[in-house]
Amino acid sequence: MVAALVLLHGLQIAAAEPVVETFDNVCQVAVEVDRTRPVASFRVYVRAGSIYEGEHLGGGITHFLEHTISEGSRSRTLAEIEAELDTLGNTYNAYTTKDHTCYYATTSGDQIGRLIDVISDFVLHPTFPADEVETQRGIIQREMAMVDDEPGRRIADLTYETVFSAHPERYRIIGYPSVFNSITRDDIVKYHSRLYVPDNIVVAVVGDFDGEAVLAQLREIYGSLPRVPPPAVQLEQEPEQITARRRVEDDPRVSRAYMRIGWPTISLFSEDLYALDTLSGYLTGGDSALLVRRLRDELGLVDSIASYSATPAYDAGHFGFAATLDPANLERVEQEIISAIEEIKRTPPPRREIERVLKQVEAGEIFAQETAEGRASTLGANLLLVGDAKFNERYVEGIRQVTPGQVRQVGRKYFAPDRMNVAVLRPPVGEA
Repeated sequence: MVAALVLLHGLQIAAAEPVVETFDNVCQVAVEVDRTRPVASFRVYVRAGSIYEGEHLGGGITHFLEHTISEGSRSRTLAEIEAELDTLGNTYNAYTTKDHTCYYATTSGDQIGRLIDVISDFVLHPTFPADEVETQRGIIQREMAMVDDEPGRRIADLTYETVFSAHPERYRIIGYPSVFNSITRDDIVKYHSRLYVPDNIVVAVVGDFDGEAVLAQLREIYGSLPRVPPPAVQLEQEPEQITARRRVEDDPRVSRAYMRIGWPTISLFSEDLYALDTLSGYLTGGDSALLVRRLRDELGLVDSIASYSATPAYDAGHFGFAATLDPANLERVEQEIISAIEEIKRTPPPRREIERVLKQVEAGEIFAQETAEGRASTLGANLLLVGDAKFNERYVEGIRQVTPGQVRQVGRKYFAPDRMNVAVLRPPVGEA
């Protein structure tokens, strides 16, 4: 840990403080010069995710758009885009989440201007060629079929559909064929024009380059965009859960059982964020964690056990457990998890366990900032989700302040039996 802290100190000396600028059109950019390596990373975040799909909710139009956006722009054909990205290192990629989409790549520091130009061109000015839209439709349809064959993805989808009965958080990002198949090219064009507006865009650039030159380029590309207010989006709120829910699916394609147990909790802005994350680390964070040691190593009841505290920047968080196990152990493992929660409600975890979790968080933070890609990812996400470029530092400080009593308190506050949700994917009874 000491060596890691020394390394971080050295990196901080070589990296300048990020320059964060909000343009008149409300687009935000963060630029950080880092001379430790001759590389640079560029990321464009757009506040467009599956929960914002409106009339296309459940169709995966956000993900569909992400697939088709780089197929051509006003000034470049698909072949020209691919050729240019190839000369820049061929690292371009993208992903879609429930609340945002990100386009990103890394290249040598001296080529960052070209990378910014080509990616910004197709993100802001795509043409969505009709033939390429249909090509990507077929690719996504095959991806949907693959998702249906992946038990890990399916139990995740089943969990969200169980924990959330009304909030759009319940819909899977890739969408469902019945809605997806009806989405047209015109729908994609309109969706892009509504959501890909300056208010919804955050840009992060980190690496070995002339910071003033990069900032000037971003001002020219993004600062010159006309301000277009994003559409007002009313997310359906989740009603208060008053009874426990359970969903079990039998599938002859699986030989093990996949179980998730979850409780609705908080958003990213709650002060309970830190205690819930600490609770998760205490229960399953590492080989020595309570439930890993008890359920996997001592009792041999699970192949794997994990927990997580999902806290998005909107009111649809939940705390969950995920286990893979022999179907015969489902009831026993569920009771063991509930017993662990009840134990925490009675007796707070030892201080040494809180300190163990803190060390894990500090180490993770150090390693996340070691590369230009990691630093750009942190900066961009901080600005997009919280509006604070240094939220990651504030987060670690929040973990440092957690007490055993606060962990017990969130256990009592959120883990009520009538708010529990159980999702199970298992082989048909008698076939395991």
